[in-house]
Amino acid sequence: MISVFQLNQCMETTQITPQQKWRDQFNKLDKQKYNDVVCYDLDLRLWKDDRNNVVHNNVSLLAHGWGANPTTMIDYARLEGSHSIPGDKVTFCFSDAFTNYDLFVLNSNFGQAEDVKSLLAAMVAMHDCCWASDNIGCNLFGQSRGAAAITNTLALLHTKLDEWNDAFNEIKKNMTDESRDQIIEMLKKGVVVLDTPMVTVQAGTRAHVSAYLQDTIFENWTDDVTSLFHDYILPTFTEYSPEGMQALTSVKKIPKDLKLLVHFQNNDTAVGNTLDKEFTKILVDHLGENNVWIVLGDDKNAEFDDETWQMLEAADNDWKIQPKLWLCGSGLVSRAVTAHNAGFITLLQSGVLNAFFKNNGCSYYEGHAKLNDALKILEKSHCIKDFDEHFKNYNMNPPSLALVPSGVYFYDTGDSSEGVSSDNEFNWSGMFPDLPSFVSLEDSL
Repeated sequence: MISVFQLNQCMETTQITPQQKWRDQFNKLDKQKYNDVVCYDLDLRLWKDDRNNVVHNNVSLLAHGWGANPTTMIDYARLEGSHSIPGDKVTFCFSDAFTNYDLFVLNSNFGQAEDVKSLLAAMVAMHDCCWASDNIGCNLFGQSRGAAAITNTLALLHTKLDEWNDAFNEIKKNMTDESRDQIIEMLKKGVVVLDTPMVTVQAGTRAHVSAYLQDTIFENWTDDVTSLFHDYILPTFTEYSPEGMQALTSVKKIPKDLKLLVHFQNNDTAVGNTLDKEFTKILVDHLGENNVWIVLGDDKNAEFDDETWQMLEAADNDWKIQPKLWLCGSGLVSRAVTAHNAGFITLLQSGVLNAFFKNNGCSYYEGHAKLNDALKILEKSHCIKDFDEHFKNYNMNPPSLALVPSGVYFYDTGDSSEGVSSDNEFNWSGMFPDLPSFVSLEDSL
């Protein structure tokens, strides 16, 4: 009896946690194998989340935007600090990731074939360290170009290998239709998050041109200048093709049964808002309303909370943050975020992404001070019946969220009993009731 007890006790103390499994497997990966597929250094990195109140269920693969890399300011804020994406994260660099090389734009293709190959190589790495031996799921999180690349890659994954064109010959050598199906299953055990996605490159080009020409004597030339850039300048000086993949059309071909959250931000001058509703309709029609959440935000010029900003300042002083584009010294652009980068406020600082992860069995922080408000936003973003009504007002925040200082959105890294308001107050199994029975937040704003 004593020996059996000792054996059981030994097994309990040596039980391997989920994060230990994927961390060990990631460290064993031959990174050069994935680099060889794309002919450059992907810089695959695992960012451990060792905070005490993190429940580890899976890993998130992050795809950065254009003109950035995994450690530019907004990207770094998603990796470290009290409002970072819950759980361990894996990052990689697209071929045009900005690293003080002024001509990076020559390698840009804005979510098309070259970016898809890079993301596929990273997905294969995730399959090898998460799914191959332990069937652990993987989340995808992409912003802007990264979100477009995710959409285009998912559409390609949903196609048999022998139907892929010659641009993907090298990556096909490292895959079979069986492994392709396994990657899809791995993603279905996680969630997909598209943060201010670049729905089409043309819409993004027009948004930039419109912002530059607004209130000038050239404002009436917006359409002509947009066409000039999109049809001639971009194809000439970058690897972009106007006839190539676009997220707006690829979304019709992504695998079924994915759980997908999209965040759009009002007055987004980087990618525009003209196609937000159309993209949403196509997505809901394809995946079904139960698998889609459309979170809207109007948080331009909102600021990082004190703790996050102090973390960023310390990281910048240690040269951990990559200066973006024209910045020669500090990597910190501004404490106030642009609309395009306000997903950090709308999704992370508010706790919305954490609630979404928790409800769908992904890694999450146990005990968020504003959980109930985050759940209300998720409820409002789910099972949309009237698209026109949904997009009338991009501000989905309950009044309580706006009235409380940002400091309350603090994830306790020690004793999670303090500041925890609500896990016992909410029935997670019935998180998304029928909308007709749900009291609309619109009237309270």
